[in-house]
Amino acid sequence: MSTISGIREHYAAAMAKFKTMPCEQIYAELRWIAWAHGFKPGWVAFKFREIYSSWPNRMEHIEPEIPSVELQEWVYNGRELRAREASKQKAREKRLHPREEAQPESPVE
Repeated sequence: MSTISGIREHYAAAMAKFKTMPCEQIYAELRWIAWAHGFKPGWVAFKFREIYSSWPNRMEHIEPEIPSVELQEWVYNGRELRAREASKQKAREKRLHPREEAQPESPVE
């Protein structure tokens, strides 16, 4: 998947699949990914909300489980998608607002 639209389609299709899976399983797999990558504690809740459109409720007791390849790819594609979109936005802003050459300051008398 080299294009942003391709990544976005794959990302959306995977998210639709996850919605049909038990939320406890997805939460456990997200916990493992967060632990393995050293993500902050709130990361799991935000990713869970991205999939199910609601915050995880009373799931802190669920132990981490090794995630499916699909969930790992979904996390990676989401990060790649955001990085590419940010890069495109930065390039767009650079084109619209080129840096002006810095004018040397005149000596203060």
